Amino acid sequence: MKTNKELTIKASFIPSIYLIDIDRIVPLKKFPKEYKLSKKYHQILQSVKNIGLVEPLIVYPSPQKPDSYLLMDGHSRLLALQACEQIQAKCIISTEDDTFTYNNKVNRLASIQSVNMIINAVNIGVPISIISQTLNISEKTIRGKFNLLVGICEEVIKILSDQHVSMGVFPILRKMKKLRQIDAATGMKTKQDFSVKYARFLLDSSAEHQIYPLEKKKSMVADRESNAQLQREISNLRVKQKNKYDTFATDSFKLTIIRPFIKELLNNVEIVKWLAKHKNEYLLKFNEII
Repeated sequence: MKTNKELTIKASFIPSIYLIDIDRIVPLKKFPKEYKLSKKYHQILQSVKNIGLVEPLIVYPSPQKPDSYLLMDGHSRLLALQACEQIQAKCIISTEDDTFTYNNKVNRLASIQSVNMIINAVNIGVPISIISQTLNISEKTIRGKFNLLVGICEEVIKILSDQHVSMGVFPILRKMKKLRQIDAATGMKTKQDFSVKYARFLLDSSAEHQIYPLEKKKSMVADRESNAQLQREISNLRVKQKNKYDTFATDSFKLTIIRPFIKELLNNVEIVKWLAKHKNEYLLKFNEII
């Protein structure tokens, strides 16, 4: 009787964490000066200040300088470590000169997952003040997250559990009854539109029996200007949708032709390194296309 041969998958990194001097790590891209003013950078900076580096940097031994390492992933974290005057960083050493995988194959934390993490942290005794400092958000915002899913049915939580949903969507869903909530959440997931604007449109287009009476009463006394604005937004949405339908076939054909060439380009490590260093916005767009 034949047996299937066991497949072995070779890891592309050394399974250990190393402390490496920061001055031996060579970044592959530069941030604009205004990046240090961004919310994202300040969140990373506060996290590093309060609890240290959570996610190690990914580095690769430099072929040109034997005592140096090329930074594959973690440029924002390195910038924060330098701002905190750290002299060493926890690193994972990659065995492949590959910046594409680390920056393309990323699992972002969904909105509901982030809320559950905060609630679990508080439940095990982490002070809200520490969470506030670490995430660089106000204590009031954190306390507001505790009631974010109150009034949201389990089916909707399951539908949206792995999606990046605007926080303002949940109070709008709460005004709908269970079946309408499920219908709205399913519609948002199908369209991949989790904006407050679209949620408000779904609420205002709900039948009277689908939402709670208090909300219906508010809707009934809404002034004419608000209704007119809604109609304009619906009309604009229909025009945009028609334009997309008109250009979809041509765009789809072009993408079908272009995609293999872009894939071939990104298989070239030297090209990916150059793009990451000089034209990072092009690299991001290429990743979206493929």
